[in-house]
Amino acid sequence: MWKDKALAVLSSSIASTFDSVWELNQEDESWILRFAQKIKGITEQDLRVVDQHLQQCFPPHWNILEFFCSEYVSNIRLRFEEIIRQIQTTQGQASSYTIVYNWTTVLNNIIKPYRDRNKHEGILTPGDIAKLVKIYTDRLDVELSRQTEKILKLERDARYEINKSPDGANLDIPHYHTTTPVIFYE
Repeated sequence: MWKDKALAVLSSSIASTFDSVWELNQEDESWILRFAQKIKGITEQDLRVVDQHLQQCFPPHWNILEFFCSEYVSNIRLRFEEIIRQIQTTQGQASSYTIVYNWTTVLNNIIKPYRDRNKHEGILTPGDIAKLVKIYTDRLDVELSRQTEKILKLERDARYEINKSPDGANLDIPHYHTTTPVIFYE
């Protein structure tokens, strides 16, 4: 009874910490970076304090460090799942998925040293990562197709240009002028 009540209060405190730095529905993807940086700092500091100081205040069978790690993982996972849903519904840029993947890896690496090796679960499951990669490649494919279509339309509209001599006489020799290689390989 006492243990359950104490762990519930700690869990609520961790959740409120995450709620205090949570910002959603922002215009650009920089909010994901701001959120991840704040969470990184909080996670590093809190787990260090729990490991070095707080662990001695609880009975060993409570396994308080593992409890904190588990709570941080579940709160981070919850927020990043919401970020992924937000990006999907707003048709966010493909780079947003890269940011999410990279930051979940960073946060996993922060938590990993404090976890029991047998109990370590990542912030994103392998299924989540596969889904993220699929969404990323689909979004990237759409973006590349749209850009390629735009370039080809510009090329089609300016396809042939009649070469004129310096004196203004029409040489009637069509030349194909293109900037596509410059655009693609710049």
